[in-house]
Amino acid sequence: MSQTLQDAYSELLRERGLALPGPPPGPKVDAAILLLASEAYKSSGYSGDLASFLQSKQGGFGVDFMQAVADRVKESGLGHQFELDAARKRVEAAVSLARYRLSDEVFVGEFPTRSFNAQATRVGPGFLVLINSGLFSFVHTATKIFSLSVEFADFGPDGRHIPSTRTGRSDFSEDEKQEAMTELILAYLLYGDARKATRFAFQHPRKMNAAGAMCDACVLFAVAHEYGHVIGGHLGSARSKTAQTPVGPLDVLEKSYKQEFEADGLGARLVVLSAGRLENNKLVFGVDAQHWIDIDTTLSGPLLFLRLDRLVTRVASEICGTDEFLMYGDHPPSDARISVVRTMYAQFGLTELRKLSSFCVEWIDAMEEGVLGFVRSNLPRIRQRFQSALGH
Repeated sequence: MSQTLQDAYSELLRERGLALPGPPPGPKVDAAILLLASEAYKSSGYSGDLASFLQSKQGGFGVDFMQAVADRVKESGLGHQFELDAARKRVEAAVSLARYRLSDEVFVGEFPTRSFNAQATRVGPGFLVLINSGLFSFVHTATKIFSLSVEFADFGPDGRHIPSTRTGRSDFSEDEKQEAMTELILAYLLYGDARKATRFAFQHPRKMNAAGAMCDACVLFAVAHEYGHVIGGHLGSARSKTAQTPVGPLDVLEKSYKQEFEADGLGARLVVLSAGRLENNKLVFGVDAQHWIDIDTTLSGPLLFLRLDRLVTRVASEICGTDEFLMYGDHPPSDARISVVRTMYAQFGLTELRKLSSFCVEWIDAMEEGVLGFVRSNLPRIRQRFQSALGH
């Protein structure tokens, strides 16, 4: 990674009055989080040790605990840069595995683009790929809501789940989940920050881990898609357009629908390659039961990301059009993009292995009309809130 690109990114943040990313989490942050966990353990009255407390249902992390962790991380000056660096390295490893050639260097960073999809801008020896700074909290909360509808379990050596370890479903009704998703989307569109929505607790540590892994998979695809543009040679000759952001205008690169579809296919291929394991110079899948789970979680990322993109777009259109909030003009409809991703999965023979991926799509489809119905029934009040926030 070019120091020139990293310096250009830092300068962009300084120009717009934004905080520079802090160092990756270290012992100081880890110690602070462990202290918070210890305090929660002591106040719970749990009879076992700390390790079993954190693994048990009684050790499920509540809203207060997670907010305290978030505050400690924020105090440490950390954003999501270390997670973006991890996604970039994972994608570049897949690029190397596929023997693609990167003609330009890439740096991936956070920026308040207010765009659901990543945006790229040209700088010196390469490109800055900018992920909306509100995307992490939005996708993570969406996967948290999704986890309320899913049961998780440990797997034994034979690859079958162990019934006694099942997490069980949540006590949230479907209406409550729809209301939570609606509030989440409105917070994202209105403030660019999903943390403005009502916060609620994870009901089991395993659900928390699954939601985090699915969030990482969504971001992995967003990054891999932009690398698809670099591999496809789309950015070198791309024209710039001016996009309006909360911190002023930004020149981003414009791509055609054809290029977007090609980048989706290449990005999905990189996601699949990142999920496999190399054995004797061959890419293999399903080394063990846990690996199948990791594969399914990784493959859920592109489909979940694109389905959430469609849902956010439809809600924004219902209120007063996407131009007021986000930049969608250079990306095709998500249904067509999902078809490209599924075609790539089929080429790897992974069609039947996407149980979690398929359920993600079915779940959002089932929730979509309920969310839109709530928005339509409250449209005058919602529009008033948005117009006030936008200064109209």
